[in-house]
Amino acid sequence: MRHSIGLRVIRFLAALITAAAISWAAQAQDRVALVVGNSKYISANGVPNAVNDARIMARALREIGFVVADGFDLTRDSMERQIREFLRKSESAHVTLFFYAGHGLQVDGRNYLLPVNAKLEAASDLGFETIELDNILESLDGASRTNIIILDACRNNPFAQSFASRFGAGRSVTVLSGLAGYSNLGTGTLIAFSTAPGAVALDGNGSNSPFTKALARHVRTPGLEVRQMLTRVRADVAAETRGRQIPWDNSSLLGEVYLAGPGKPEPQSVDVSPAVPAPTADDILWEAIKSSGVAAVFEEFVNKFPTSPHAREAHRRADELKKSEVAMLPPGGGAQIGKLLTAPANAPIASFTRHNGGWSVAFSFAEPVTGISWRLGEVGNFRETGFMDAFDPRTRRRMPNPAIQLDADQPGTTIYVRFVDANGSLQGPFPIRFDPVWALEREQRKILEMTAGSWLSFREYNGLLLYYTHLMSYRCAIRQVRIGLNSTIPDRAIAMPPCNEKDPMAIPADAQPYLKVPPATGLVSVEITYRDGSVSEVKTFRR
Repeated sequence: MRHSIGLRVIRFLAALITAAAISWAAQAQDRVALVVGNSKYISANGVPNAVNDARIMARALREIGFVVADGFDLTRDSMERQIREFLRKSESAHVTLFFYAGHGLQVDGRNYLLPVNAKLEAASDLGFETIELDNILESLDGASRTNIIILDACRNNPFAQSFASRFGAGRSVTVLSGLAGYSNLGTGTLIAFSTAPGAVALDGNGSNSPFTKALARHVRTPGLEVRQMLTRVRADVAAETRGRQIPWDNSSLLGEVYLAGPGKPEPQSVDVSPAVPAPTADDILWEAIKSSGVAAVFEEFVNKFPTSPHAREAHRRADELKKSEVAMLPPGGGAQIGKLLTAPANAPIASFTRHNGGWSVAFSFAEPVTGISWRLGEVGNFRETGFMDAFDPRTRRRMPNPAIQLDADQPGTTIYVRFVDANGSLQGPFPIRFDPVWALEREQRKILEMTAGSWLSFREYNGLLLYYTHLMSYRCAIRQVRIGLNSTIPDRAIAMPPCNEKDPMAIPADAQPYLKVPPATGLVSVEITYRDGSVSEVKTFRR
């Protein structure tokens, strides 16, 4: 009898333990992560720290309650299999996180992650040898879930160099340094890069990269919202690299996300900001659209929420985007930038992007085109841009490459563009004025406005420091920066080194990208006067 009762008790306890384990597992599956690190590349130089970075991130995420799948030195098939399983698990999760360390490649504005057996010998190899990041983002897109993408993949890349030399400007593809940024993300998504778009990150002198080392340290901090956590990571990396590397992120999150839980932060966080009221409908929509580059999006916001506190900024952004589109239209004879005459309705629009290797110029057309050619200046032969490995359903032909490359020291000139329309008729040439100073200011201002949450950050190191590394990196768009300590009125100017047009984002070695501020400082306001004399709205940063 005693044996029978004891057996029933054991079975009962075992059932309780099993039920608890199932309940815990179900709860844990609400937070899933995939961590991939690729170091030992077969056809290119390796990335020594990538596997080490993936291992410490996997360990950190497990410690804060994520169910983590990890993979190291994965081939194309293995990497795809891991990602498919991760996407399947993410369907029932509330928070998903994907971390990748290794080589990455930016081609025609799209990002590709490289397995260790990747071999790129032709432009068509991209789709078969790599993993396209945009496909992962599209698969994760879902308003009911939080998606965090973290990439330590912007390192000096031999794939990018060899690929660009074979299939670069004037051929079929445009290959740029680093990874491409995202101005629009699916709702509920945050993407973080180890450095700014188009820039190259450092491997570091130790066993881990500066970015992942800082990330693994701060991701474990309870009570630290994910965007605040990334601000601390940015400050640590900027300090360690003396401003040569500035991590970057973009977000369409609709609420606060605490990866290590909403518990009390570590003592270093000092103060916890007062509770913020629940966001209103216009706040939620503004967070989703504020990084958009389309004027009509902001006009629609003003129409829908004319009394919103964001309406004025939305109206300003709409006007600015319209002007930037007009400013890229072909000028009449002798017209100056900002005083351009009316252009043909089918004239192309150009946008200019400065990167480590020079300038990328992307053309947009109002109608389908089947071929594009260009030249610099008034004389010389037109050069074809080549074709992409993509099919245009409107013309049922290969899509022409819409981008060209210019040297970093290219002086101001006129770019003449011709195109063949869907009927086979040659249109143009259309003149587009390239002013490198104006284009650099415009591009850096756009980045500053998209990343306003990163202008300032606090760090405690032998006192309280206020970092403005991000502002210094994009100083070519800035005439003056003013701040206010414990005040919403910026009343103090901070010095910026002069713009270096040859290496615009690099911070001089003798520049100090921070201020030592009083320990009682809990709030800092900041206002930017841009090069054209316009002034930003006042941004407030709390400790």
